[in-house]
Amino acid sequence: MIERVQKELVRLKPYAQRSTFGRIQMSACVRTRDAEWVVGINQRKTHPKSNTPWHFIHAEFDAVNKARLRGLDLLGAEMFVVRWRRDNAFGMAKPCEVCHELLKSSGFRSVLWTTDTGFDSENF
Repeated sequence: MIERVQKELVRLKPYAQRSTFGRIQMSACVRTRDAEWVVGINQRKTHPKSNTPWHFIHAEFDAVNKARLRGLDLLGAEMFVVRWRRDNAFGMAKPCEVCHELLKSSGFRSVLWTTDTGFDSENF
């Protein structure tokens, strides 16, 4: 299982590198029960549907919003969240409280995120 998860996380690196946020490059991927993939990145801009107090979009929100725009069923979906550090290693990418609640209320089955030493996860 660990090898499969690491492959999934490494697969998100090119997306994280597209982040417009600057020093913190993050990407998040929704994987539906039907094996549909939707990727979001953190961005230094706002969105009218974002209910966060920050002036930027979190990768988790971006991925969920894109999945909803495509009409995908998020019930039972998985979320992978990745942060790439400048030294080309994983960094802590645990979802914030707002994103955590977004995932739970959207019907996600689980969320997996990178840490400084690998990854961690939570099932809902």
